[in-house]
Amino acid sequence: MPDDEPIWIGILARKLARSPGRLETDQEEAWRIAVDIADRYIRGEFDQKEVVAMVASDPPRFLPYIETGEYDGKTLNLILWYEAIALTRPAVLRYLKNCSNSST
Repeated sequence: MPDDEPIWIGILARKLARSPGRLETDQEEAWRIAVDIADRYIRGEFDQKEVVAMVASDPPRFLPYIETGEYDGKTLNLILWYEAIALTRPAVLRYLKNCSNSST
């Protein structure tokens, strides 16, 4: 995976919810993480260009999620969010930093 390729929210959530020292993922925790990212998006904590969806084109490319027409500005389809939406790497790094700062 190239260093600049976005990271799917579901994959990020599952990795963050991995049990310490184990390969198992706490699925409920992964869902909570994805919902937390969604809440932050709704509150405007991510730039519109940092939350992306892959568009079927030749070649496939990422497009800002807001441009897909899937988001009405109020509610998100959380299953779509979990499985098909990604964050840019700068957004992931900021999310991780903000999470670690808020837990101290």
